[in-house]
Amino acid sequence: MKAISAKSDDLWGEVERALKEHTASGYKMACIEAQKVFYYLLKSKGYPTKNMKQVLTVFGWKLSDKKALQDALEKTELIKNSFEYTLSSFETEDIVASYAKAVKDFSHAKSLTWQRKVGLIWDNYLSFKSSFAKKALVGIFLFFVLVKLLASTKFGLSVVGATVAVSNFFFSWFLVVIVGAGILVFVIFGIMTLLEKNKSKIREIK
Repeated sequence: MKAISAKSDDLWGEVERALKEHTASGYKMACIEAQKVFYYLLKSKGYPTKNMKQVLTVFGWKLSDKKALQDALEKTELIKNSFEYTLSSFETEDIVASYAKAVKDFSHAKSLTWQRKVGLIWDNYLSFKSSFAKKALVGIFLFFVLVKLLASTKFGLSVVGATVAVSNFFFSWFLVVIVGAGILVFVIFGIMTLLEKNKSKIREIK
């Protein structure tokens, strides 16, 4: 199987080129590139890639070989985090084949609905079970503690006054217009880039 894009860069071609090197570094790069192609496909269909454990738990039924993909993901992380980890050509082929199957499986899967995306965002970022929400709550608590401490001393009040003065300057109408224009340009550029990326299609070549 080969995953390609409409651009000159062949997504899956990077995997095949790395395999053809027949070197230890080439084998590692092939696994990493195969993982990147799999993640690219997931993102293009709206699936989260931050929490792969959740993806496998909720959407693992879409996979023809869930266990093989789990092993491939674990070994790829070892490759990225350990210089001492070595791979044989046979092991590399198994890892790459697992990603290839997963790409094929999710290529036929429908994109997530917006309701499902909202649910996943809640689980990963807003739910009290998520590390992001816990960190945000701790940050908010520490912010109010800091405000309380500053308000109880003359030095703190002077710091608050200086901070407010700086804030008033940065949020003046002139800077708001400039920042707003900059954000608008950034959003337009982002949309154009996204539309360009969506032209890339991953398909199977026999």
